[in-house]
Amino acid sequence: MSVAVPVVDAQIHQLCEEFRRDYRATQAEIAKAIVGHEEIIDGVLTCLLSAAMPCSKAVPGLGKTAFDSGTG
Repeated sequence: MSVAVPVVDAQIHQLCEEFRRDYRATQAEIAKAIVGHEEIIDGVLTCLLSAAMPCSKAVPGLGKTAFDSGTG
């Protein structure tokens, strides 16, 4: 039995690739200032992209204030 593979419109595929590229570039820029916390960066970016408010409660020294001031 074969599984049907959905056909992806070329324009949608291109937009997805552009989003991935831009997301990774943003992620890399933030990682320059907040080193070693990729999971936190991903979570905050997810909140920003989904228009949710990230919860900025964590131990001191992770760059929360710097990140918050850059996004507000």
